[in-house]
Amino acid sequence: MPDFNPQPNETITIGGQDYTVAPHPAVPAFAFGQEGRKAYVFQLVTGGEKYALKKFKPAYRVPELVTVNDELAQFARWRGLEVANRRCLTADTYSDVLATYPDLEYAVLMPWITGSTWYDLVIAMTPLTRLEALTFATGMVDVLAGLEEAGLAHCDIAAANVIINPTTGQVHLIDIEDIYAPGFQPPAALPAGTDGYAHKTSSGGQWGPHADRFAGAVITAEMLAWHDQRIRKASEEEHYFKASEMQQDTADYRLMLEVLGAVDERLAELFTQAWESETLADAPGMRAWQEVLQEVQHREKVASVASSWRPIVPGGGQPEQPEAEEETPQPEPPAPQPAQQPPVVQTPMPPPAAPAPVVVDAGDEGGPVVEWRPLSMSAPPPPSGTGASEDENGTDQQAAAGETITPPRTPKVEFEPLQIDPLLNARTPEGTPDLQEVPDDELAHDYDDVGRLMQDEGPWDPIEEEPVIEEAAAPPPPEVIMPAVDELPVELEPEDAGEPLIAPQLDYNDIDRLGRPHLVWTTSYGAEAYLLQEAKSPKFDNPREFTIEATGDTTWNPPLPRSGRLFYRIKAVAPGRESAWSEVVGVRVGER
Repeated sequence: MPDFNPQPNETITIGGQDYTVAPHPAVPAFAFGQEGRKAYVFQLVTGGEKYALKKFKPAYRVPELVTVNDELAQFARWRGLEVANRRCLTADTYSDVLATYPDLEYAVLMPWITGSTWYDLVIAMTPLTRLEALTFATGMVDVLAGLEEAGLAHCDIAAANVIINPTTGQVHLIDIEDIYAPGFQPPAALPAGTDGYAHKTSSGGQWGPHADRFAGAVITAEMLAWHDQRIRKASEEEHYFKASEMQQDTADYRLMLEVLGAVDERLAELFTQAWESETLADAPGMRAWQEVLQEVQHREKVASVASSWRPIVPGGGQPEQPEAEEETPQPEPPAPQPAQQPPVVQTPMPPPAAPAPVVVDAGDEGGPVVEWRPLSMSAPPPPSGTGASEDENGTDQQAAAGETITPPRTPKVEFEPLQIDPLLNARTPEGTPDLQEVPDDELAHDYDDVGRLMQDEGPWDPIEEEPVIEEAAAPPPPEVIMPAVDELPVELEPEDAGEPLIAPQLDYNDIDRLGRPHLVWTTSYGAEAYLLQEAKSPKFDNPREFTIEATGDTTWNPPLPRSGRLFYRIKAVAPGRESAWSEVVGVRVGER
């Protein structure tokens, strides 16, 4: 009988369902298939859905694959392990296809994962931006940290076994037949690692809860540093490190530390600890990588949103233009000496008639700011003593001859009648504007606009407030006067430090694919930690308690999946103080 070596658009019947072999997108004359170390993988299509048919090579075509397939089914909903949703072809259940192609015995039919393997990106020398590199690396450690916290390990992390979806940034693991889990039987041939990712002890077999620590650190470092052109040029064909230089102090290792340290020094320290580890257990856990990368990625996203912000320049001057950003960020070179730089010759420009508004554009990378125009400001008084004012429509007007507009100073917070700002008097000489003079239809329009913006946040009741004088755009004082030493703030007295903390507001963000609720809460000023309780009843009988340090990240999710109805509450704590409990938040997690 013929072996299964399909042609494009050929039809194959599996379990009574017809599947079509997909043509290769680059070479339509060939079937869409790939060869791995253990098997061949073909793309099949039926009903608009894509599947992967994995045909094992004869040496790996063993009956234990049936048991492994049944054991993996319990992880089908885990993030990164989508290929665990699979069917193993045996003569008892799929005799129709095996009667035609006997070499498909113990083959596996599973979902097709969209994306590219890290192997494909490495051999193609695909450049990444700094943020893309961070996103891929964070997705990698999220998957590995989830496995490790549950006591699992892939046991053969390598570039060819990791698929990245560039659209979502999610990472998926394939070739999971040798996965370690408590109670699983070890495979007949223990995984020994892959060149470029193997620990010095891997040749004796790596199958246990710490099996992914070293290879996970290496592939995470590759992803993080791939935005640097020097890393891409120095890489081996299929990976960055050569098999002969693993865990050696080489030029490639020192370059990797340099690039990682430029992203965050803690990443270089984690990689050094893994690189110098004597055993797999000595390498840092993936949770340590996850904590650092989540913080770094958040910082990079904030920086990308605000990258095109321009400051207000009092007096209508033009803001200083930022330096052009390089396409591929490099570590900062030593600062050049001023004496070595030629003098910058600037052509004097005539002073503008009116200060131009500064417009901030969010740029191609998006962000919350589409266009922002600050409060128009008057230029400093000219020597003649004449000033300029601005009407409520933003039109600059010359002030009366001889009138000088004094820049407002920051008012002290005291319980005394509101002092009218001189700048406001220049606009409305009569004094404070009367709210009753504003047409009713304009007020209603304003309230409608706010109401529409707040629809997703819940009901909102407009509250009439006194007019607020915007002082953020005012020119700074002409000089900075430092307070005397005896006027500096003093530490709180013990009786002041004993004031109760404000109770945080608790909510849940979402429930991930593993069935883990992700909780968020507001910051309580002065808190050193938060005490979170989880219970199966709103009375919190025998609750589980979790202490989260107040490090600025007010989020939490359990390492293991949950199911059923759960209730949560949280309070802020500090030495000798604590807040009241927050309102109870109830979630329902579907049975797994």
